[in-house]
Amino acid sequence: MSIPLFVRNTKTGLVSINELKKYVTPWQLVPQDLNNITGILVVPAGTTRQLNLIPDQNGPFEGMFLTADVAGGLMSVVIHDTGFNRDLMNRPVLVQTIMTPTPGGQNVFLLPETLWLEQQHSLLLSFTDLSALANSVRPVLHGRKFWLRQARAGLADKFVAQRRQQRQVTTPYFYTTDAAVNLAAAAVGTRANITVSAEGHFVAHKITCWSTGPFEYQIIDGENGQSLSGSIFVANTQATGTAANPYVLPEPWFIERNRQLVLRMNNLFAGGANQVFFTMSGRRIYTDQYPNIQ
Repeated sequence: MSIPLFVRNTKTGLVSINELKKYVTPWQLVPQDLNNITGILVVPAGTTRQLNLIPDQNGPFEGMFLTADVAGGLMSVVIHDTGFNRDLMNRPVLVQTIMTPTPGGQNVFLLPETLWLEQQHSLLLSFTDLSALANSVRPVLHGRKFWLRQARAGLADKFVAQRRQQRQVTTPYFYTTDAAVNLAAAAVGTRANITVSAEGHFVAHKITCWSTGPFEYQIIDGENGQSLSGSIFVANTQATGTAANPYVLPEPWFIERNRQLVLRMNNLFAGGANQVFFTMSGRRIYTDQYPNIQ
């Protein structure tokens, strides 16, 4: 929901600068609880470590895209919305599929749905090492800050009320395969499932993945048998396959709750076994919040 720069007085017809614009700035939400000045979270081999992203008390924050400085091996992440006690993914997803590695300021991972956070309302990020290596990560959630403590009373009430209501109903969300995917050498037709749970519908916008080597895949709707394509070579949709270069679906795909998607994969990696991390990014629609939509 953009904020117009100009507003027109309905009585006089005159145009003026929107007063709310004076109290909204670009902002970067960085880790606050690491007890170091660099904002780096160290994740030793075989461990899970956590950090919080918390807007300050001056007003709410709306996150729009993600970047992260990552060093070491592969890591997974779970993002937990503490205000509503919601995870924003079905299980841990590979960091590289949703956070653009630094330098990422020119090629960020755009969230399919913005994420509204009240002041002092945190996101808890849990990072887990997957590679038996020492790792470090420095994530940033980029967006806009509302400096409401400095604004006159009532200036942003309508806008904030709309965003709060929307946030109850929809959030960004990430689906990965229900279980880890390891394709055997020369495997053909290996199946992996993605189960859209009962808590809400899902609208898929992007696909990102990381793999040891090349493979083909096909996505099939387990409910009606429809396929998004024949077996397609991963490079035709994934480029480098990470958050910096997502495949944007030509049409956002509405997937009803309680539905299972099937991935059928053929391993084309000449080197043998092939590890695949596959992530679908989009919007979750929380069905239990429908009564709150007017």
